[in-house]
Amino acid sequence: MLNLTEEHRARLSDLRQSEKFAEDLAGLYPGAATPELGKEFEERANLLISQVSELASNSTKDDVFTLFSATLRKFDHADTEDRERICGVCEDIMDAVGIDSSEGLLNKWLYGFDPTEFDSNA
Repeated sequence: MLNLTEEHRARLSDLRQSEKFAEDLAGLYPGAATPELGKEFEERANLLISQVSELASNSTKDDVFTLFSATLRKFDHADTEDRERICGVCEDIMDAVGIDSSEGLLNKWLYGFDPTEFDSNA
């Protein structure tokens, strides 16, 4: 159980207010290819943040991961940089609500494999 508190929701609110798909040279992100695409991606990310914030306080991390999965599918055909950026947003959400790991969800979506399933004897 996550036990979402007002502090968690305040962190999510701060994240929602930040620009997530604008150029960030310090973070090596060139920004979305067009302003229109940037606006669309920003809206998708902000909707995800709002959905997580609106979860019941007794929700689980699986509830959050279900929301992540639905949003990630909307980025399936985005450029690599934008796909990496939405994963970063998911990581920021996890930090805000106290989830330590996506349990391979983000890696599997972004890179096509779950590192927790790696067989060192292969």
